[in-house]
Amino acid sequence: MKITVFGARGAIGKLTVAFALDRGWEVTAFARDTAGIPSAPGLETVQAELSDEDAIARALRGSAAALTTFGPSFGRLKPGAAPLTNGVAHIAGKMRELGLRRLIVLATPSVRSDEDGRSWRVRLAVRLVRLLIPDAYREITGMGRETMASGLDWTVVRQILPNNRPPSGVVAAGGVTGKTRFAVSRADVARFMLDQAEDRTYMRRLPVIYSKR
Repeated sequence: MKITVFGARGAIGKLTVAFALDRGWEVTAFARDTAGIPSAPGLETVQAELSDEDAIARALRGSAAALTTFGPSFGRLKPGAAPLTNGVAHIAGKMRELGLRRLIVLATPSVRSDEDGRSWRVRLAVRLVRLLIPDAYREITGMGRETMASGLDWTVVRQILPNNRPPSGVVAAGGVTGKTRFAVSRADVARFMLDQAEDRTYMRRLPVIYSKR
């Protein structure tokens, strides 16, 4: 299998690329700076901004799935700027042009699912993000909106508090519940996202995930 990983320089992106190569897959790693991505058999890199639609198309050609592993920074954006939201829109648009279908996007519970139940802890966390880092909230919800409107075979993987603990396996649910925990290993996130490239269980759904321990 060949996949394209956008945001391949980030913590989860690097793990996603490494685990995919371990599976024997071919990977195109897309990042604004590829200097920190070590070369490896089966790996191609594309260095570009998410605004570069030609580079996006080049990175996508021949891939069975596209995975976005980037997230917003905590800084302020210029008024009207939405680089990640627009980036997802560009990726989805090029996928449609190339006849590609499988899109897997990393987000948080700020993107709501019809399957979500009640959890005061998750609801409070989302409200704090919206209040304290409104630009990040806008980008996260924007990425979710563009993904769900894409017409592709998408999955939005929602995490809350990623950490660097060893992988323990993922608990995944279609929606938020009162039992939803916050902590999730970045390695678990990367492996779960890769699994979605072949698994259709969460097609056009928004699973929220956390680590077993």
